[in-house]
Amino acid sequence: MKKIIFSNFECLWRLINLFCSSLFNSLYQSPKSVFALALILNLTSAQACLNVHYSLDKEGHFHETEDYREPFNINFDFQKLEKNLLSTETKLLKEKTYQLLSDYAVYLLKAGKTEEALQIFISLAYNFPDKYELAANLGTAYELSGNPDSALVYIQKGMDLNPNAHGGSEWVHVKILETKIKQKTQPDYLAHNTVLNLTEAQKKDSKVCDQILIQLHERFPFCPGPDSIMASVLIDLGDCYANSVSIEIARGIYELARNYYGDESESTKEKIAEMKKLSKEYETRTTKIVDDGENIKEGTFTHKKLMEDNNNPPYEIKWDKINTNVDSLLGIIGLTQIVFEPAPIIEATDTTTIVKTENNSPHPNQNSGTLIYIIAFGLLALSRYVMYVVKKNKN
Repeated sequence: MKKIIFSNFECLWRLINLFCSSLFNSLYQSPKSVFALALILNLTSAQACLNVHYSLDKEGHFHETEDYREPFNINFDFQKLEKNLLSTETKLLKEKTYQLLSDYAVYLLKAGKTEEALQIFISLAYNFPDKYELAANLGTAYELSGNPDSALVYIQKGMDLNPNAHGGSEWVHVKILETKIKQKTQPDYLAHNTVLNLTEAQKKDSKVCDQILIQLHERFPFCPGPDSIMASVLIDLGDCYANSVSIEIARGIYELARNYYGDESESTKEKIAEMKKLSKEYETRTTKIVDDGENIKEGTFTHKKLMEDNNNPPYEIKWDKINTNVDSLLGIIGLTQIVFEPAPIIEATDTTTIVKTENNSPHPNQNSGTLIYIIAFGLLALSRYVMYVVKKNKN
């Protein structure tokens, strides 16, 4: 989903450069430090090779699975969000940048203040129309507010501004939004399709697998089960895993779609059964992924291994300490809230998306413009009358 973007990478990059400069300077001053660094790097390298997990795909090809075992967080860390909101407001009051306000709105969105975040992003996107991260964040806020039509407009705009964002995975977000729009007129659409409708070539493409994974990790805490769209995208991801990474993890993903997101289709049951059968068939097959360290073959990978609650025990944000006033927050950087026109009407087809609107950007309330014209006309008429009276008196 998309695509929530933070603006602090430059600061992080500077800190890394500063650290490296200090490190290299100390190494230059002390030869012993060079030996210590070499020892640390050697130990780190050895540690990295101690446990390497691997698995087989449907065709029996071996793959390393270390990068594919990261679980999905089912919610956000609200205690951390509270700290981020407080610290970001402090910076915002000092620096007064749209980037910090965007970050603040992202935290509001994650904390459940969808309407407030939406209004902030509308004004930011209107005032900074060429910024990818604002278009993407506005699209996400529209989707979470239940408006997939407008969400699609801004996610596509974000793709136009930055086609390679999020590893080029935004096409997945577009497919999700198109499916939501289709479901308005075709409630049973997912009974005959999946969200992504992957080709066989895509299912065997590890890059496609990575892109779906990026999107699902972002969406997961926003989309608690049951959820038919999330279940469908997980099934697409399971197909990718089965064909290009791991039958064991694919089984866990199919079970996640079934047991958490509520998919009860026979086809999903059959996929789970197929993964179990292949796992048993390949049970005795082993290989070496690396020569150093221990090579561990994946065992049973249940859906519970793929889920992690990073907010346990639950934490309630103390909202009396947090600024959620949209006008106040926009005023910090000298902006006023934009009153926008109704969202464009969108029809999603199998091949393209048609946007029925001349202009997709939010606009100030047109009533205010009309009022200005009325006042101007009145002043003009009054001045003409005064001139007429003065002239009449002279005569």
